[in-house]
Amino acid sequence: MTPELEKYHKIMFWGRVSALLFLATFAVVYFLDETSNPTLYLGAFVAFQLSALSMIGLGIYQWRYKKKHGIHHHG
Repeated sequence: MTPELEKYHKIMFWGRVSALLFLATFAVVYFLDETSNPTLYLGAFVAFQLSALSMIGLGIYQWRYKKKHGIHHHG
């Protein structure tokens, strides 16, 4: 496997990890009551925002990396 393809697989792995963290933090924010514990809710909401931004950023980086190196790999 070429070094470019190995790096692409690492980017894919971290993109999937960030997507799972996004889903987990979304579930925490969804099921947590803001009025009963506002500090915990704020922490969960900030983690949700960070995971969403990291998922978007990694998705854009993966797309540009594929385009730059001519990788036609799906999945």
